[in-house]
Amino acid sequence: MSASDWLLYAVAALAALGFVSLVYRTRETAVPGRILPVLLRAGVFAVLLLLLWDPELPLGGEDAGVGRRWVLLDGTLSMTAAPQTAAPQTATPQTATPWDRAREAARAAARDGAVIYLFGDGLRPVPPESLPAVRAEALQSRILPFLAAAAESGAGAVTVISDMRLTDGEGLVNAVAALPIAVRFEPVAPPLGNAAVVDVTAPRAAGADGTLEVGVTLQAEGLAPGDTMTVELLESGGEAGRARLLAPSAGGLARAAFRVAAPRAGGLVRYDVAVRAAGDVFPDDDVRSVYVSVASEEGGVALVSFRPDWEPRFLLPVLGTATGLPTRGFLLAGSGYVTMGAAPEEVGRRVTESEVRSALARADIAVLHALGEAAPSWAVELARQAARVIAFPADGAGAQALGLDVRPGGPGEWYVAAELPPSPLAAALAGTPTDALPPLIELIAVRDTGAVAGALRAQRGRHGPAEPVLVLQTAGGGRRVVAAARGFWRWSFRPGEPREVYRKLWAAAAGWLLQGEAVAAGAIVRPEPRVVPRAERLRWVAAPSDLDALRLRILAGDSAVTDTTLALRGAGTFTTPPLPPGHYRYVASSPRRPATLLADGPITVERFSGEMIVPPVSARADTVRGGTQRGGERGRRRLHSHPAPYLLAILLLCADWIVRRRKGLR
Repeated sequence: MSASDWLLYAVAALAALGFVSLVYRTRETAVPGRILPVLLRAGVFAVLLLLLWDPELPLGGEDAGVGRRWVLLDGTLSMTAAPQTAAPQTATPQTATPWDRAREAARAAARDGAVIYLFGDGLRPVPPESLPAVRAEALQSRILPFLAAAAESGAGAVTVISDMRLTDGEGLVNAVAALPIAVRFEPVAPPLGNAAVVDVTAPRAAGADGTLEVGVTLQAEGLAPGDTMTVELLESGGEAGRARLLAPSAGGLARAAFRVAAPRAGGLVRYDVAVRAAGDVFPDDDVRSVYVSVASEEGGVALVSFRPDWEPRFLLPVLGTATGLPTRGFLLAGSGYVTMGAAPEEVGRRVTESEVRSALARADIAVLHALGEAAPSWAVELARQAARVIAFPADGAGAQALGLDVRPGGPGEWYVAAELPPSPLAAALAGTPTDALPPLIELIAVRDTGAVAGALRAQRGRHGPAEPVLVLQTAGGGRRVVAAARGFWRWSFRPGEPREVYRKLWAAAAGWLLQGEAVAAGAIVRPEPRVVPRAERLRWVAAPSDLDALRLRILAGDSAVTDTTLALRGAGTFTTPPLPPGHYRYVASSPRRPATLLADGPITVERFSGEMIVPPVSARADTVRGGTQRGGERGRRRLHSHPAPYLLAILLLCADWIVRRRKGLR
């Protein structure tokens, strides 16, 4: 800081001292020796003000890398790409990987006094003698946060050794130009060829007597003009289709589609898509997997809305995740029906009324939204006769059609009551933070009878009697969940606790509907998703049950790679540690009855890495530089990047508190 800056700081510190003295004289009890707490409190203000001024001071030494050249070594997986040879152990200058070149450049820089840091998913120092043992296996290649960390930590200059496939490379030039240190880039990767499977799409479910379409999106880079790529579709390991495509230009995309007959055996079928191309140097993006649930007859969750609002948009994916069943959605638009769903191919397709009726009639759970006077007669009949129904009446007539005893209700804001009534959902909803839930609207007042139980109640404006807003109904051997108010979607619209309550509510409702039924969703636990990205934790969904614990084993062949016992508290989610890429089978059983199988099925951890899909930043980046190197200011850094001032402020605060207590002050 300049002399004027220091003078301004001194004035501010004296002002802080005067303010603290005034407070102690006018507001605090007069005690002997109060000058000591005054000085301690003023010292805290002085340190905080100094952090705001943030001067550049001689803090730290060479051992911490302050003032020295930093080498940021790219440790991402794409650095291992290289042409394959018959004897890969004998690397030549033509077959050496970018990682080989990068380590050699880092060793040379270390001999010149530079400190080495490995970057990718994070940033960590690497002693030069440890370089031969370090592996490039990170799956992200961010650089901007680490350049900022180097500048804040007092680095004299930075050299980045990388293949330049940086996920935040778009703003690299401008960001580097704004840094107060010199930055130099050393690209170590020559142009390389690669073919990658970017994405695979397939329906979540299909009938055993029909066909299904598997769509593939591919990308290529560095292949010769006119080169072709061979795309293979594998069904449970056996070839189901093959196609040859011209390689697109660098960064371009190619697409293919396979139409195959669904296997009559049914069940969960794994489809793998693999690409092969001459000159492909990176095998970790050549294969993608997807699972399709093939059933002999259509089932799952089917939803139809006769007066669409936000509810179907939030409810359908929650039910799919909670049950593990395939989902289909339909909206009444004008004089016909259109499809809805998560995938683009599931949205906006015109369907006939007979197709909608068939899907609902065969569904394991039928969801009828806005059921009322405007709904067709077949929908009312279906709601009465189907075995498992979730209904959202649009009016009193819709509720009466379900056999409910309706009395005058009314509009207004209805807040969920804190006290939960006894019901099959009470255990799953225990501890619900009702104060955090947005209000529901347009209540349809329903009287409790012997065949009806209110699982959730609400009060108008948080006052008056609590009315049922979610009703569980048993009639004719079937089960129905009836929403007697509108606006449940508001809970899912708000992140945090309201969204989690929405998920728990409908997961518990679906679990009650399916309880004791032999459907695909009867599994007590299942993976979500079934194809897991590389190096990520495995996420699991537990269905509502009366179990308090669950034994989960994950098998690779006949060998168990995971064997753990989990505590269950109703429906919910949990995670298990990441697994190496591969195909696995999970088995769930009760710890008390290990021989009793509760759930099993396949799960895949993909080998896929998108590192080579990221285009390299232009080689001109090696000329980009930030501020000039501070060669004559070795060992200087900004104050806020050092822990000492923060530690001093904490010590002064603690001392101030102790002194005040000893003198009888609060």
